[in-house]
Amino acid sequence: MHARWWEGVIGFICDNIWIILLVIVIVVALIVTRNYWLPIFN
Repeated sequence: MHARWWEGVIGFICDNIWIILLVIVIVVALIVTRNYWLPIFN
């Protein structure tokens, strides 16, 4: 049987689901708290 292109994507997501969720949580936290840390760089 030949592997479909999406099987590799699904396998990658399943193997790295915790890393992906962690990145999403960090990005959301940065967006929510950007008013606190944004003035530091200005």
